[in-house]
Amino acid sequence: MAAVEFSASSKKMKKKRESEGQVECSDPIDSVTHVKKKKKRSSEVEEVEEELSLHPDGQIPNPNKKKRKDMECVAEVTAPDGKKKKLMTVTMATGSNHKAARKKKKKDVSLRPEEKKKSKKKKGKKRQENDQDENGEERINWVLVDQLQEFIPDVKTQASDVTKKMLKYDLHRFQSFREQGVALRFGRYSKAENQKIVENVSDFLALTGISSATDLLFPQRLQDKGLEIKRLRAQHHFFESIADGIPRPCAKVYSRARKIFDSRNYLGRYSENEMKDLKKFQKLYGNKWNVISELMGRSMMSLQKRFVTLDAEAGQWTEDEMSRLKEAVKDYLESLVPRDSPSTALTLDQLCKNLPWKDISLKVQTRSWVQCRVKWFIFLKHQMTRNVHNRGPESFRAKICLINTLYNMDVDDPVDIDWDEVAQAVGRATPFSVQQMFTALKRHRVPNWSRLSYADIIDYLKCHEVPYLTSKLKIWDERAELQVQQGENRYYVSDIFDEDGDS
Repeated sequence: MAAVEFSASSKKMKKKRESEGQVECSDPIDSVTHVKKKKKRSSEVEEVEEELSLHPDGQIPNPNKKKRKDMECVAEVTAPDGKKKKLMTVTMATGSNHKAARKKKKKDVSLRPEEKKKSKKKKGKKRQENDQDENGEERINWVLVDQLQEFIPDVKTQASDVTKKMLKYDLHRFQSFREQGVALRFGRYSKAENQKIVENVSDFLALTGISSATDLLFPQRLQDKGLEIKRLRAQHHFFESIADGIPRPCAKVYSRARKIFDSRNYLGRYSENEMKDLKKFQKLYGNKWNVISELMGRSMMSLQKRFVTLDAEAGQWTEDEMSRLKEAVKDYLESLVPRDSPSTALTLDQLCKNLPWKDISLKVQTRSWVQCRVKWFIFLKHQMTRNVHNRGPESFRAKICLINTLYNMDVDDPVDIDWDEVAQAVGRATPFSVQQMFTALKRHRVPNWSRLSYADIIDYLKCHEVPYLTSKLKIWDERAELQVQQGENRYYVSDIFDEDGDS
């Protein structure tokens, strides 16, 4: 009876499903079993032999492994409580369709937006592991830093941002200059370098169509055009362009260009109101000189220099100030001598170079670091030459030696002078003192010196001043011999009123 009920209900459901457009399988899936036909043993052996003849490699394909499509069947399922019978549609995926379904499922999962973001982040992290540190900043390639150290010996002591910029903009330039046999330059800029910066800026303006050098070098002062100028600078390699042909770091050349073309850099002395504003803004904004520059209309460099000398006194040094300067410098110089060293002697470089002038000025309290530096060099010159008179034969010999040394150096620009070498040639003098001596000579002995080039000044001193000093030295030697013979010291009126000896 159960079979009859099942067949009747199945016929009704079949008609209903056909009306709804669904396709059913002919065999219901419940307790019905498939009937297999029996074959004779002899026929099975014949079929195996036939398959072997068709497949000599011995691999017989499975005859039951056929491609089957998904089947959808209707089955009547009795609920556990036996109260109601439910009709359910069963869909089966078999064979290769199972694999396709799995692949599709995996594909659908991978296409989820959240999963996409996560996978991208993982890939990005893996790519950036070698390029970024824990803080997300770009790692420094220390192999390239070693190459850069050949040109900048103290590069590893500088800030990471400075090092990264030099690796990006300067390393390949330095290597190119080395191939050309051009040495890097430091210190003051020569006239030729300043002229080259002006030419490079002019060429960049012509290339990009920017109206002025001020707009190019100070785009932050412009509201509308600022972003466009920054884009043009990045597009046309601004830093390398303005430093082209100049064997210095791009950042140094950029700073020099800003100083040359900044119209706010040459506005004369500061008024009392400007001094008050400078103090007020420095208290408000600290060392944010770019902000203070915009508020006051002065260049950053001018503001920094003026603030350093803000509280410094003017005029002659008092005894208390001089004693504080000596004590501060002495404390530093004593720290340079090793404790176990039997000698306390220092070199001339240790006495003159790399002294912490800002710390020294804080100890002096009433003078700026510039004033402290100049006063120390004057004091050092006096101590080193206290047995040598500023006037007389020793002074003449020192000046003759100075002029001859500068003339033989064959230098076209005073920036290229090695004042340490000059000081050693003159003897018992500091680099600062020989520079002062040369400045006095050209100002007092060379007519129209400000209009002449350095080479013309040296030629004039060599042709006119050296013969004059030689004649004066000869007169002094003759007088010295006469005084020895007479046994007394005599003074000449011409010597008392002679102003040449002070130059």
